[in-house]
Amino acid sequence: MSKPTKLEMKILVLCGFDIAKLTWLMIGVWFCFQMVFVAVEKIFFGEIFYHWGDAVLSGVLVGLYYSLSKTLCLFLLNLHLGKYELMPAPPK
Repeated sequence: MSKPTKLEMKILVLCGFDIAKLTWLMIGVWFCFQMVFVAVEKIFFGEIFYHWGDAVLSGVLVGLYYSLSKTLCLFLLNLHLGKYELMPAPPK
C-alpha cells in the first residue's frame, strides 16, 4: 500500500476529506464537461446528440471517483491506525 500522491491529497484536502463533498465534486466536474460537449455540438453540428465522448468521459470520471474514494478510505484508516501523521512532530 503506497501513500497518496500530491495530486490526490490536494483533491482530498479540497473536499475536506469528506466523501459526500468528493461525490459532489465529481458530479460537478461531469456536469461542466457535459456543458462543454453540448456547446461544441450546438456550435459545430447544430444539434445535441450522444457520442463516444460522453461514454469515455463518464467512464474516466467513474474510475477517478473510485480511485479517489479508495485513497480517501485508506488514508483515513491509516491515519486512525497511526501510520500517518497530519503534522510531523516538532524537533526536540
